[in-house]
Amino acid sequence: MALKLHFLATPVLFAFSTEEIWDMIVANTNNYAEWKRGQSETVGRPWAPVTKPEMKAFIGVTILMGILKFPRLEDYWQESCKYLRTDLAEVFSSVRYQQISRFLHISDRTQDLPRNPGDESQHDRLQKVRPLIDHCGLKFKDLYQVGKHITVDEAMIPFKGKWGIKQYMKDKPHKWEIKAFVLADATNGYITRFFIYTKKSVETQYPEVGLCTQAVLDLVEDFHHKGPVLYTDNYYTSPDLYMTLHGYDIYATGTLRISRKGCPKELAKSQLPTKSRVRRGFYKHLSKGPLTAGVWFDRRYVYFLSTSHLPSLPDFTIATTERRDGARKVDVLCPPP
Repeated sequence: MALKLHFLATPVLFAFSTEEIWDMIVANTNNYAEWKRGQSETVGRPWAPVTKPEMKAFIGVTILMGILKFPRLEDYWQESCKYLRTDLAEVFSSVRYQQISRFLHISDRTQDLPRNPGDESQHDRLQKVRPLIDHCGLKFKDLYQVGKHITVDEAMIPFKGKWGIKQYMKDKPHKWEIKAFVLADATNGYITRFFIYTKKSVETQYPEVGLCTQAVLDLVEDFHHKGPVLYTDNYYTSPDLYMTLHGYDIYATGTLRISRKGCPKELAKSQLPTKSRVRRGFYKHLSKGPLTAGVWFDRRYVYFLSTSHLPSLPDFTIATTERRDGARKVDVLCPPP
């Protein structure tokens, strides 16, 4: 027996959008449709300008299709569909949906700059969606104030189309993805700032550093001299980055690749006991100024760097964490997170 799906407006979607952004998308879509149809020698199906309620319904239906996946597009409009019976026919026809999809345009077509294959330094590969990206960036910041604990990481967006900014990630479930650098609240994962990597240099105040360091420094600009604690993984963590952040009163903690420039040689694996001679919970640290580098052995050596956990501070304690040892659970010494 097929289920019947009722459509309800979701406050979450409209919390991140304004009537101005909907008006812009509707106007640019209609403008592009009129221009595109004027370029074609064949008239094709009759076209009526899309309205704002239609555009909102179109976005909602598209989100639905990402959740409920049917074999064919037409299945979403089939009353006798064996998967799920929807009310899409009461919203618009499948033909109308495909028309809107064909002419959907975020940017103003007249403002899009032509691509110059000989010089792409001034070409914005995201120009067709730039107004929406900029709008989301502002809304993400305005709607939620993150707490003291923040984190920087990558967000991978699966994409099957043809686009030069796609990245190949052999170890990911989706091999071809679009990479975004994001700053999020470390307690709940809310993304408050982001930018999409387009494989080309971007305007930054830190052109002298590498991409990873540049991404972190650009994302935390609004947190200078506010004393947050930033968490990073070993892709970003380095002594140089942490010292720069410390100069902005941003404390940091993260896992570390001990081969990074500036890391203490005393903690290199060659200077540590072999796995067969070390017990779980082994811990060693070295400090220099605001930096503390440490190594901890669980099933393998784990390196970390911190400017927020100094051994000289009174709250620096070695705690225990529960681990399995065969069939039983044991307590293993563990440095502060």
